[in-house]
Amino acid sequence: MKTIKTLRSIAAVIIGITSLATNCLRGTAFAAASDEPLIQQGDLVYQGAFRVPAGDNIGCDGNTGQHCFTYGGNALGYNPGRNSLFFGGHDWVQTLGEVGIPSTISLSSTATVLQNLIDVTEGKLGQIGPSTDKLAGTLVYDNQLIITGSIYYGPSGDQTLSHGISTTNLSTAGDFKGFYSMNASAPPRAVSGWMTTIPPEWQPLLDGPALTGHCCMPGNQNTSNGPAATVFNPDDVGVKNPIPGTTLLYYSFPDHYLARYDTQNNYYNLATVIRGVAFPQGSRSVLFFGRQGTGPYCYGPGTSDPSLGGKPSGDGVDPWCYDPSDSSKGTHAYPYRHQVWAYDANDLLSVKNGQKQPYDIVPYAIWELTGMNSTGGATIRGAAYDPINKRVFITEAYGDNPIVHVYRINVSGATPPPAAPNNLRTR
Repeated sequence: MKTIKTLRSIAAVIIGITSLATNCLRGTAFAAASDEPLIQQGDLVYQGAFRVPAGDNIGCDGNTGQHCFTYGGNALGYNPGRNSLFFGGHDWVQTLGEVGIPSTISLSSTATVLQNLIDVTEGKLGQIGPSTDKLAGTLVYDNQLIITGSIYYGPSGDQTLSHGISTTNLSTAGDFKGFYSMNASAPPRAVSGWMTTIPPEWQPLLDGPALTGHCCMPGNQNTSNGPAATVFNPDDVGVKNPIPGTTLLYYSFPDHYLARYDTQNNYYNLATVIRGVAFPQGSRSVLFFGRQGTGPYCYGPGTSDPSLGGKPSGDGVDPWCYDPSDSSKGTHAYPYRHQVWAYDANDLLSVKNGQKQPYDIVPYAIWELTGMNSTGGATIRGAAYDPINKRVFITEAYGDNPIVHVYRINVSGATPPPAAPNNLRTR
């Protein structure tokens, strides 16, 4: 009996020492990571752009969109094994291919097709919801391809699934598993888009190796109306159902959207589009890439005639919206610009630790993404981050020959930020 008590005492001491060591290591990791620099606008350096062919090796069918990269560029993901990009095809067909990144980044350079466009979900994309389903994100992790899908428009509750998994060989039949749901405080349409890895020094603090998120889709009741980020482990996809997730950033509509709507600071509005995220190692910055409408918000058909702006349109319900870049009926806030929303990972950590809510924090900085010439009608289809070379790839929307813009993030040159103005401080 005395031996058993002694063993229990020894076990308790060992557990206590282990717990203390773990907390010390976590505290040391936090001290190191929390003091890392914040990336500023000058740390994003434009490298140029290259082209993607109109079609894959089979050839683009312009009548159906099959085997076409034209009007594509969604679900963009970097493949470190081949220095390539997984690249979504024509919007009509929602297929996925792979293109090699040219050694010379120039508009005179065209990417090489490495894998033809194919339905990587093997017909399962339609499981996402009853309305139009879209490929939304890809992430290469442990030599597997994580894939997200989202409904384009739908009322609350229409989407329950978000993540699937495949091998990186798109032509392998029967290897797709999914789609699966995610157990997170954000709804499925707020986790079912972009993905990126978390730097090693931040993984023990945020309790996971990757981020996933989505925002700003039509039918805003069940998506995030601004940047969103949920921590998850890609190795759980296809293994655990639902996939565990911890939401660190999310703005629901209307309660927390209205609290953060701010045209002066351009946090976001109903014309916001976000297509990707990067969390560069050696920094404490989480950067979201997208398009922001900087003009007055308007819902209705677009017109290039400024004299019609605000006047009743032909449908008898909605006004004309002055927007020479987009004549469709929908949300408008012309002119537009490509934009970066920069968040401090320390703020996300405060959410993870229960000190703040996912809707409490705001960007430490917002800036225009120069280099992509928008002339007031900025478009962005996808964005992917290369954590090895610290490059961001951004595709333009609506092009017969898609263009990929490349930025390099200068983490080593990142400078500690000045004190944030009151209108950008965490509230």
